[in-house]
Amino acid sequence: MGVMACSRRGCENIMCSIYSDEYGYICYDCKKELETLCKQYPLSHDLIKNFMNSEKHNQTIDEITTVDDIFRGI
Repeated sequence: MGVMACSRRGCENIMCSIYSDEYGYICYDCKKELETLCKQYPLSHDLIKNFMNSEKHNQTIDEITTVDDIFRGI
């Protein structure tokens, strides 16, 4: 496993070491954002797929209060 760019659409982080055969690389910031989302909704293939296809915003995880903050514009 190498250190690669995050596979989430719009994410510019390049030092990603967390990898999934199905979803690709994910950076620490996106992983934390996904973990927060999973506290509100059950973890599923569709949830992860939609998350990875959602545009990353420049918000910090502390600024996110609702799912709409993450999935704006989808």
